[in-house]
Amino acid sequence: MRSFDVFLFLTITYTCVSVDGVYFKANNQTNDWWSNTIMYQIYPRSFKDSNKDGIGDLKGIIQKLDHFVDLGIETLWIGPLFKSPMDDMGYDVEDYKMIDPMFGTMNDLEELVKEMKKRNLKLVTDLIPNHSSYKCEWFEKSIKRDGKYEDYYIWRNASNQDDVMKNSSVTPKPPNNWLSIFGGPGWTWNDERQQFYYHQFNPKQPDFNIRNPEIHNEL
Repeated sequence: MRSFDVFLFLTITYTCVSVDGVYFKANNQTNDWWSNTIMYQIYPRSFKDSNKDGIGDLKGIIQKLDHFVDLGIETLWIGPLFKSPMDDMGYDVEDYKMIDPMFGTMNDLEELVKEMKKRNLKLVTDLIPNHSSYKCEWFEKSIKRDGKYEDYYIWRNASNQDDVMKNSSVTPKPPNNWLSIFGGPGWTWNDERQQFYYHQFNPKQPDFNIRNPEIHNEL
């Protein structure tokens, strides 16, 4: 995967909402470009559809670049583009090295970057380093305790693990009372691994074990 001139924002405050999208003017006393730029946020799936399949795509964004220039926009912030089963609007990544086919290809992304540079536009795109999709290959390997992937995610024994191991009819109890942001327990039992995994969001978004240097290197 090639390196692009992109910047990851972890915290952004909206200050202005338009009728056809979200944009804002940062208000900061520093001279960093990202703190003083006029930015327009795009959720690609609902933006310009170039091939009339009902889904917005990268080529559609390219077709509207001059529109952004006319508006005085300096930076585009594009929502998740990675391959995803879309259980949470793309914030559940299945493959961090692949553009989701519904949006186009890596070549389309390269073309977008090229055309944006011609217009002196900057690109910000979402990267989700907190969790992946449950369909991510890393999670599937972690379930199987496959080599370095074993501790890529947060796994814990049931609070009644000994009883569960002795009797398959015993219902596993979560290791603690942590809750998901979406409501309900923050832990889900995996029968194959015989442990709970933690998910801050929904059960299809298992959290990475960010204390593991291997996952740092992977990301």
